[in-house]
Amino acid sequence: MTSSSSRRGKKAAHLVRNASPNGWISDDEERYKFGCYRKLFTVVPHKFLDVELFKREGFIFEEWLVDVGLLKFVEMTGDFYPDLVQVFYHNLKVVDGVIRSRVKGVDIKIDDKIWLSFTGLKAEGFMSHERNSELNQWSNKKKIYKEYLRSPARLKDVDKTPSTFTPQIEFERFVVDQVQRLSTRISKVEKSLIMIYKKSDEDNALITPAASESDDEDDTIEDESMETSDSD
Repeated sequence: MTSSSSRRGKKAAHLVRNASPNGWISDDEERYKFGCYRKLFTVVPHKFLDVELFKREGFIFEEWLVDVGLLKFVEMTGDFYPDLVQVFYHNLKVVDGVIRSRVKGVDIKIDDKIWLSFTGLKAEGFMSHERNSELNQWSNKKKIYKEYLRSPARLKDVDKTPSTFTPQIEFERFVVDQVQRLSTRISKVEKSLIMIYKKSDEDNALITPAASESDDEDDTIEDESMETSDSD
């Protein structure tokens, strides 16, 4: 007989604990507000650019991002925790221009210096987009068009040698496919517009003589009526 000590013990069941705000928000009223907030708003994962990929293919907008101070911001990557982000926004308050929140018992404070250190964006960046801002008085549409869109100097270091792009990863293949589809649609729209313009020109050419003949008939009738009145 085998002893009871040699029997295999039962394996402990491993429970998977899903993320729940019950352990994050102790106040019942605040937890209820948070539940309503989650139903109204959805946290979307952040997007980022692999600028080196575009640079290798001859795109030149990287220097524009550097000029306006957005390069670091658009390249930001990292882990993403949507549940914690929702708690952060739910508890968010702005006090004296400082962003404050609390997540899982940890106080979070984001002032101008912290914001600049991890995003590369200055505090006055928001003000510079206002039409009457003092920071925006130096710039106008004409200057941006001349310096950024028409400046010949921006193409001086660009290699103009034609190259064939071969997508290597799934994202690159997706981008190429979307660009080709868009190009096809644009070509179809251009052809449709050309046909519409030609049809419009033909219709105008047919309508104009008829309209002139109608005007001549009106003038003739008017002259005859005047002659009749004079004879009376």
